[in-house]
Amino acid sequence: MKVDLARGVLNWKVGNCLSKITGAEGTSKFILLFSKWFEIINCGYKCPIRKNDERLTWLQKDFVKSLMDWEEDVSKHHRGERKRIIARPTLEGLIFTSVNLVKLAEVFLEVMPRVWLKSFTQDILEACFGNLRMQAYRSRHPDASQAYYGLQHQVQRKSIKKIKGSNAGSSSTHGANNVWTTIYEEPIVKKKKV
Repeated sequence: MKVDLARGVLNWKVGNCLSKITGAEGTSKFILLFSKWFEIINCGYKCPIRKNDERLTWLQKDFVKSLMDWEEDVSKHHRGERKRIIARPTLEGLIFTSVNLVKLAEVFLEVMPRVWLKSFTQDILEACFGNLRMQAYRSRHPDASQAYYGLQHQVQRKSIKKIKGSNAGSSSTHGANNVWTTIYEEPIVKKKKV
């Protein structure tokens, strides 16, 4: 999924325009829900999260409740029509991410005056684990030792560099060379046994 493109479609302007079209109220509500989620998750230094921030309450109570209600409605009224809701891994990931970002922000807010949720969702982590998945194409579910080996491989190749921009902003790395997918032809130097 190209998050920068999703962010362009799931925004307030599109949701607001669709709310004026008869019969598109549900789609408008969906887009506005995710527009607000993106706005909160990508909050930076200009609009930090502070103690007792209504955005944390909205994430934990309103957003998660909306997703749970949606899933319950589909399972009760539309049995066998699973396509009426987003994929289960995506749904579980959204709930997991939202709840845990709220908890993490609350922990940091005990000792800090403000928190930027954008700093918890950096592209560097996405690129790192995406590269690990790409390297382990034979093993879809790597164990801890395989993940450790993959990280060691990245460190030895010195392929870890800072990625500028974000996956949802205007300075996206979409279309640019990704430092994580650079192919190195020279073999890894073997350590001599002592």
